[in-house]
Amino acid sequence: MARILAIDDEPGLRMVYDLLLTKLGHSVRCARNVAEAKELILTEMPEVVILDYLIPDGNGDSLLDWLAAHHLSVPVVVISGQVGTPHLQAFPDSRIAGYLGKPFRIYELAALIDEALKKTPPIPNL
Repeated sequence: MARILAIDDEPGLRMVYDLLLTKLGHSVRCARNVAEAKELILTEMPEVVILDYLIPDGNGDSLLDWLAAHHLSVPVVVISGQVGTPHLQAFPDSRIAGYLGKPFRIYELAALIDEALKKTPPIPNL
């Protein structure tokens, strides 16, 4: 199916992403911070990025800005634990394929990933 990069500073959530999305047939890599994410994006070329909006070495905007500066158009699903996502959805961003609040249900995430994959042509394997 798809190459997915999940970025979250919580080890338990990284494990959940890996287990559940792999079970759905995806190839999953995980990063615990922005620095690891940048390295994996350049080497793995994910088709979808799942991004915890608030992580210790940056935030969602810093990674979105970096993607734009490097002309990388990968769909990003933003996840936030800040009382749902209304604060993020109030400022729509064309770089973001979807939003989820924590906690979320796996079927919600799976649906957003499917939608994100439809919006952007797949990146060929290098």
